[in-house]
Amino acid sequence: MCNGMRNLTCVARGLALLLLVCGSTAQAEDVTTMLKRADALRLPDSEAKVETRVRLYEDDTIDKERLYTVYMRPGHRSLVLFKSAGEAGQKVLMLDDAYWMFMPNTRRPLRITPMQKLLGEASTGDIATLTWSEDYSGKLLAEEVRDAPCSIERPCRQLELTSVRTGTTYERIELWLDQADVPLFARLYLASG
Repeated sequence: MCNGMRNLTCVARGLALLLLVCGSTAQAEDVTTMLKRADALRLPDSEAKVETRVRLYEDDTIDKERLYTVYMRPGHRSLVLFKSAGEAGQKVLMLDDAYWMFMPNTRRPLRITPMQKLLGEASTGDIATLTWSEDYSGKLLAEEVRDAPCSIERPCRQLELTSVRTGTTYERIELWLDQADVPLFARLYLASG
């Protein structure tokens, strides 16, 4: 309890604690807002059709390329249609954290994980869903980064995102956004690191 001369010290400590808690909450809200704006640039709020091209490079030249059409709906619901010649007719359905692959000329779908590889290091979860604001909590690591790994010329912010859902492809993401919250570069980490 505070009494006498210690009142001022107690009040100062209480204010410092309050500012620390409010500062952490404000930063979390700011990061959440940044992620929502970044997601809005990449993914619309309602239903969407996204044409996705995945390229595998070797020695700075395209070695392989795959095309996908992704139909997305709110609530972690997606349908991925494989469009490339060798994969045509294959489909992946995602409902919440469950993924099923439908192959041509088969009667039953195969249960797969979001880690199922499509081409190179791209996985089914990368194509079907990756909503940072819903699937990750984040913290701001740096406000004015000028030496981002993607060699960008403008200042950006560096965030660290940690998965909050069990069905996410990546455990952790390092994300660089410009000052308007446009995604510039990301490093994606599996649970193994």
